[in-house]
Amino acid sequence: MDFIFKKFSTVCKILLALIAVVIFIRIIPWIVVAGVALFTFVKLRKYLKNRKINKPKNKRMNGFTRRKKHPFGISQEKIVDVDYDEVKK
Repeated sequence: MDFIFKKFSTVCKILLALIAVVIFIRIIPWIVVAGVALFTFVKLRKYLKNRKINKPKNKRMNGFTRRKKHPFGISQEKIVDVDYDEVKK
């Protein structure tokens, strides 16, 4: 890129470089803040969308309801009797 700067003096080159650095330093924090805000917005939107989709599944559990009074009581359940033969080793 030396062919572009042949007619500029050394002072102009240094001044142009300093202006570019100052502009770059002032823009980088804004880019970082915008990136963090965008990242947070996308994650929050995905969380809310998944929460909306998964909410009905937690309540119904595929058609089975939870018994709240006696979670392990089988007195009113239908019991299946299974006959089996023992296997000799």
